[in-house]
Amino acid sequence: MALPAFFDPIVNAPKPQKIVLGVFGLAIIGAAAYFLLLSPLDARVQQLRAQNAALALAKSDTGFPQPAGVVEPPARIQRL
Repeated sequence: MALPAFFDPIVNAPKPQKIVLGVFGLAIIGAAAYFLLLSPLDARVQQLRAQNAALALAKSDTGFPQPAGVVEPPARIQRL
């Protein structure tokens, strides 16, 4: 099966030019994948992290005792 005529300049180009064209093509595909797939996922992750932080803050205000590592040490230890 023959290629359409508009591929002739690419087919007849020297090998280094074909390599450069292929690298640019891969860069375009990579950029499109980032902007169309990964960027929305990053925005969703940031939203979920903010929601998680808000839930953790709301949980700490409920009056339950905090874990021992989070509680402030007594004043006598702070002076040292």
